[in-house]
This record gives sequence, C-alpha cells and structure tokens, in this order.
Amino acid sequence: MPKLISSTPSWLRRPSPGSDLFAPLTDAKTTEPASPGPRRIIARRDTEVFVAVGNQIRWADLALLQAQWKERLDKNIRRQSRRQRGEMPENVDEVHDIPPYRLLKVSVWEDIRQLTVSPNGNLIAILTSHTAHVAILPDPAYLRGPDTGPVRLKTYTVGPTCHVLSQPPIMSAIWHPLGVLGNCLVTVTAEAIVRVWEFSIENRWSFDSPTLLVDLKRLADGLPPDQSLAASKLCANKGFSPDSFEMEVAAACFGGGRSADQNGWAPMTLWIAMREGDVYALCPLLPFKWSPPSRLLPSLSLSLELNEDDNPKRRQVVEEQRKWIEDINNHDPLVKPSGLGSETKTLIYTRSEKPGHIPSLQGPFELDLMPEDEDDEDVEVLLTDIYVKGAKLEPEEVFNDDDEEVAIGLQGSERLSVGVICLSTNTGRVHVLLDVEGVRGRWVSGQESNSSEINNDRSLLHFESIDMMRPEVDPNLDLSWPLFSQDPCSEYSFFLTHPQGVTYLSFSKWVERLEDELRNGASEGVNVRLDVILKTASTTGRRIINWADQDEVTEHPESVTASVLFKDASLGYFLLTSTAAGPSAALFDLPPTTTNDLDQLGALGALTLQDYKSGTDMKDVTGVMSEQRRAAYQPALVFSSESPLGTFLESRVGSNRHGGGGRSMKAEIRFSQSTLNLLTDAHRVVGAHIHTLGSAAAELFRQCERMQREFSEQIRNVDEALHRVEDVIDENAEEEEEEEGGEDGAGSSRPVRGEKAITRRIQEVNVRQEELVKRFDALERKVALSGGRELSEKEKAWMVELRSLGSLILAPAGTEDGDGDGDDEDPTSGGVEGSTLWKRHQEIKRLTRQLLTEVQKTTTTTTASSIQTPSKKENRPPLPSSNNTNTKPARTGGAKEEVHVPSFIRKQKIQQVLRLLERESALVDNTKERLERLSLVVT
Repeated sequence: MPKLISSTPSWLRRPSPGSDLFAPLTDAKTTEPASPGPRRIIARRDTEVFVAVGNQIRWADLALLQAQWKERLDKNIRRQSRRQRGEMPENVDEVHDIPPYRLLKVSVWEDIRQLTVSPNGNLIAILTSHTAHVAILPDPAYLRGPDTGPVRLKTYTVGPTCHVLSQPPIMSAIWHPLGVLGNCLVTVTAEAIVRVWEFSIENRWSFDSPTLLVDLKRLADGLPPDQSLAASKLCANKGFSPDSFEMEVAAACFGGGRSADQNGWAPMTLWIAMREGDVYALCPLLPFKWSPPSRLLPSLSLSLELNEDDNPKRRQVVEEQRKWIEDINNHDPLVKPSGLGSETKTLIYTRSEKPGHIPSLQGPFELDLMPEDEDDEDVEVLLTDIYVKGAKLEPEEVFNDDDEEVAIGLQGSERLSVGVICLSTNTGRVHVLLDVEGVRGRWVSGQESNSSEINNDRSLLHFESIDMMRPEVDPNLDLSWPLFSQDPCSEYSFFLTHPQGVTYLSFSKWVERLEDELRNGASEGVNVRLDVILKTASTTGRRIINWADQDEVTEHPESVTASVLFKDASLGYFLLTSTAAGPSAALFDLPPTTTNDLDQLGALGALTLQDYKSGTDMKDVTGVMSEQRRAAYQPALVFSSESPLGTFLESRVGSNRHGGGGRSMKAEIRFSQSTLNLLTDAHRVVGAHIHTLGSAAAELFRQCERMQREFSEQIRNVDEALHRVEDVIDENAEEEEEEEGGEDGAGSSRPVRGEKAITRRIQEVNVRQEELVKRFDALERKVALSGGRELSEKEKAWMVELRSLGSLILAPAGTEDGDGDGDDEDPTSGGVEGSTLWKRHQEIKRLTRQLLTEVQKTTTTTTASSIQTPSKKENRPPLPSSNNTNTKPARTGGAKEEVHVPSFIRKQKIQQVLRLLERESALVDNTKERLERLSLVVT
C-alpha cells in the first residue's frame, strides 16, 4: 500500500496559477444539467496533462508548472528579504504572471465528457455526450516553447453519420491494445453497438466509416451473421424491446494490454458491463490490421494445449481456434518501423477470415453477487464501470531460452492464473469476481445457435464485495458515477473515484496465496483450503481523498472526474483529479516490492472489509502517529470572485431610461415602481451573494475548529509516543545495568544510559553505512576501469577456440587428478575425450602408480629370496622323481628367472617413466597457467 506523503500541493491550490488550469469558464452559457455518465476530462502524456473545461482543452506540463511555482516562491522570498533590508521599494510587485496553461482549440461545440490519449501519444480522442472527435497532438517540445498563445489542432469527426445527437450516447472509447502504432479506436454506445475505427492521417475516409461493426443485441438474439453486421439505421423507427433496458451499456474495457506474460486472448477480449448488472465478452475483437506482441501467438498455442475437452461442441470450438491460429501463422506479416528514430520493427498481421471475422457474444455470465442492504431498497442500483485484469502465465511456460532475460525480469512480478473482474455501482459498492475458466476466441458462423449453449453456461466466481460510500452522506446517488483508475506501481491495485472521495484498493494480500493454492495445492482438501482463503483473505482499502464534508462536491456529484496517475522522476508517484470545488491531488511514496514490507505498511492504515462494515471510515486504529487523511483546506471561490452587484448595476442602471445612463447613481431617488423593482432585484442579488459569503465563512470557521481539535489530538499522540520512547530507553538502561554486573544506577542515570546505548547503535550503523559506501565506490571504480567496448566477431571466435582448447587440456570442474573412480576407466573408451591431454595425464599417473606398486612387490620378493638362499644351498632338495614333474621348486625356479633382472635396467626404466611423467606434468601446468592468463585478459 502506498504511503501518503502530502495532499494537494500549493502549486495547484488557489490562488496559485496552477488552479486556473481547472477554473470554469467565466462566459459559459447556462445549459441544462448534464445527464449522468462517465466523466474523464483529464488525460495525460508523460508529465503533460490535458484538461477539458466546457468545450475547451487546456494543456500544461505539471513538472514545468511545479518548477515555475518553486522558482516564483524563491524570488518572492528574496524580494521580501531585500525589502526588509531597504534595498527594494515597497511599491514593486512581488509576483509575476506565469502562464499556467496553453489553450488547444478544437472544432467541438458541446461540452467535452471524455479525453483519452493514444498509446503512441500522437492522437487524442475527444468525446461529448453523443459525438466523437480525434485531434492530432503537436510535439511536446513545441508546446513547451516560448510562445504561450492558443494552438489550433487539426480535428477529425469520427462517424459523422452514426455518432450524432439523434443516435444513442457514447459510453466508452478505448484505444485497442493491438492496433497498429496505436491508431485503432473502439467506441461503444449505450445501445450496445461496438465499432472499430482504424485511423490513417492520409485517408480521411478512415474517420467516416468503421472497419468492423457489431450489434450486440442482434448477436444475443441469435440472428444470422449477415444480419448481425447491420446496426439500426439513422432515423429509423424503433419498437419496444426488453433489450433496450437489459442491454444498456454502462462501460467497456479490454482484458489486457501488451504485457509479455499475459494470456494471449486477454488483449483481444472486450468486456462489456450493462447498467442492469449483466456482463458480456467479445473475443477475438480485432481490427483489420493488427500488431501483436512477440509472445502473443505462442501464448495462444499454449492455451489450445491446455484446453482439451471431451465435449464434442467444445472440441469443435478448439478446432476452430486451431484453424484460426494456423491461418495467421501461414501468412507472412508486414514489417514496418515502430516510429521515428526507433530501430525496432512492428509485425502487422491481417485479420483472418477463417472461420469468421465477427466474434461471438459470450454471456451473460452468471454473477453470484452479494445482495444490497435492506435500507437501500429505494435506491436503484446500477453498474457504472468495469475493470478487468486478465490471467497471467508463468514465464517458463511462454518464454524460450532466447528470452531468458525477459523471463527473469518477470519472475518477481505479481501474477494470478485466473482473471480478476471488478464492477462498480452508483452506490459505491465494488464487486470482485474471478474468471476461473477464461474467455477464448469464438466466432459467429452458420451454427451460431448450437454454440450459444456453450456461451451461456459460463459463470464468474464471486470473491467479495466492498462498500466505498455511505449512501446516507450522498443523497444524489442517481447522478453518481464511480470510475476505476489503474495503479502504475502494482498489477493488482487500482483507485476508485466516487463523489465521497478517492479510495485505494489492493489485491496483493490474497493474490499470492490464491495463486500458490491453484498451482501447487494438493487435490485432497482443496475445497476446504479455498473456502478458508475466500473467508480470511480480504482486499486492502484506504480512503486517500475525502470529499464527504465538502458541500460543493456532494451537491454536484456529476462533476467528479476519474483520477489520473503519474509515476515520474520529477513528479513522483502522483494522483490528480478534479471536482466542482477545484483540483485535488495526492503525493505518495513509492511502494515497496516485497510482501513483508507490504504487511508492515498495511499496519499503518490498511483497512479490510470488516473495517468498512464496522464504520471505522478510514481511521488508523493501529498506529500511534496517524497520517493526515483529509485534503488541505482550499478557500471558496466566492472569496476570490468579484461581487455580482457591479455587474448588476452595469446591466440595469446603465441601461435605465429614467436614470439617464451613469447619472442615475447620483440623481435623486424617486419613489416609483421602477426604483422599487431595481432595489428589490439588487437586494436579491446582494442577499444571495451575502448568503454564499456567510456559508463560506462558516465553513472556514468549522475548518479552524477542526484544525484545533486535530492539533490537540496530535499533541496527545506525540506525548504518548514520547512516553513509549522513554519506556524503551528505560528498558535498554536496565539491560545494560544487568550486563555491567549490577551497578547501582540512580533514577536519573538510567535514561542517560539508554540514550547512550541508542546513540552508540546509531553511530555503529553510520560507520557500517560509510564502509558500505566506500566498498560500493571502490567496486564502481573497478567496474568503470574494467569496462570497454564490445567484443568483435573475431574476438568472440577466439574465445570460443580458447574454451574448446581449455576443455581438451584442463580437467572439468570437480575432477580430481589421480584419485576417484576414474582410475579404473579406459581413457580410449570415451571417443574424442580419450585423446584429451588431461586424460592422458591421468593415464600416465595411473600407469606410474601401477609400476611403482609392482616394483615394491618385486623388491619385497627379491629381499625374501635373498634371505632364503643360504639355507637352500646347505639343504639341497632331492632330485625330482619321474612321477612329479610340476613340483614347487620348479615354480620357484621359474619365479627366480623372472626376478633376476639387472638392477641398473630397472632403475633406468623407472627414471625414464618419471622423466616422462614430469614432462607431461610440466606441459599441463604451463598450458593451464597460460589459459588462466588469457581468460583474465579477456574478462
């Protein structure tokens, strides 16, 4: 869980120029209240942010805005110090205008509801309630230039005949993760019509007609494929249908991106959530030209191997998937550069027409959701957003030996072999579901009616439901539209933006346990263990930003914008959102990567489902020093806005016939009906303005009282922490006294000794840290000196030759020279290995030991024979008889003939063998030393 460092920074709060980035239009026309719907008016590109205000788009670089604000504060401090010293007159202005944003002019006439930037950052999709537009974004260097004037963007209208006011509103617009160079957009309307657009700047016709159109209602009715393509015609009469309510789209999203370790079907699966609660899936939804990542096709082949089934209908679906993959592999892709200045290449495939190009509608899935509370029966519960995290695969299942580095880099990342689906409702409840079986490709064919049985027998496993809002605090639940935002620091974490604040949710605590049970658990007792995991493992939640006490937000819940997350070196881990009260932000510390660290930080503010039910409301009950959980106070807009009385007088008195223009302000007041009407209207304007000022002043007074209470609570917390520190110091002093042999310590000496112990430990840690820094610096210098250019092909071939020569001369690692089981082996039995030098060296040593053993035996036998010779000469044996020809003396005489070898011959032979042995040993040692020197030079 990320640690909250600070709330909205000063460079985004009023009266800083950064707050003007989100300021409403002063000349905005009064229009009807906006209908409920998703509101994503903030988009990002690196540290750049695009904000939609009305029908305008404002651009700003947050990193540059932050640096300019800090520079401005430093200049003001220096000017203030110079003014105090009398070096600068008082009438010199302290501040200078900093342009907070640049205006991007687009050809849009309605209020903008959604903004989304393409993956490659060159296009931005602009959505109103019913229309869609695409604009070309200029280079960031051009926007950061010295010219701060407005920039007119080249804008294209998407679907000028289908996305119009007379057609259903647009609910979602998502850039396809497999689009070529990120130029493919998918739009989903409220009437469940999905359109795939593939944009080309050179071809304006690509913005007029989609390359693929799918009507989900007709697919759900099981119509033939040729009729499923055609959506409702423009201005056509429409009759009543239950699908108009049951299949009203709330949101849509893809199940994955371009990650290397995800399931291959995930990035081409479009999940659609309906307002009434149903969930559907389209797979595979592909553009005509698509670009898969390098590991996607092998992942698809792996999923076919794991999807074997005895059901004949399912086997038929698997066979269709196999033919589809084979058809893709049989066509050579088009190779295209990824972009300007990029050396990587993009492989572009054409959508396969076998068995079809229209995906089959899978669903509605059976959802076993937790029922709503009985107190909320009067509130209509509707879905507002969907967030899907596709299943992931183990790196060793997808990657080969060539991708070993990529696989090692993904080893420590979080992964779950089942998909996670999150649904949000207008009441602030989040349902967490698990897709155990997974969604795979299916197509519309002539046998659609047969395959519909397979599509509708699927279910999603309910994991838990969490309440993020309190309905009694926000009565306008009909206008509430909570939205999800992806966390850039964790795969299984996200933020939920709702009218009462921004809440952080993390699945990290139970993902690892569940994955370990799914992959390594035994089949015996699996139901019991899974039931324990489902009951004990809960999602970690925390309220990051709280708007429950801000009247401007609770009265206008439709103004809440989805949060945008940044992870940058200059901004840090940063969250940005906006409401009717202005911008809200939060700065986090980068979260740790280990599970133990997550558990430690979880004790400093983590909340589970039980905490939400018990009503703790995001309060830290475990830590003594609780963090600041509310946003910093921002002055109300009425304090900085001009009085409406001046505008009223200019409009009424200046045009008054009886007043004679501006002279009516100084003229005598006449008791007439026009004067009475003027005073009555002025009193009404002034009264409303005074009431607004009084409400803002009362809010300021309440904030001051709250600040006093919080200061008192913090003082109590600091006092309690001080007592705990003193207790720890006293315990350390007692332990030191026991170790020193029971010295008599007075009352005042005990804390001093504890302080000395802590100081000594700090000093030891500092010394050890300095030693580590010195070692690191020495290693860094050594690495810098040893570094050089890359080896050439000849040098690499020379190293291969040296390794092969070393394998012929040097013994393998772990082989002992002369000892071991290798003494009884034949050196020539190994083929090529028998001719190596180290084998010959071992063979010579073996023969030497054998010769030495025989020499010792012969010497022993000769000594024994020389001792027995005199006795044999005195007592001569009798002559052998004719019946005993093979007597023992004959064998002894034969042995004497073998032994009688001149001694100088034996010595010469032994010396010759020893010289050969020394020569071989010297040759092997010299070669070994030379190879070692060569290896050192190479490294």
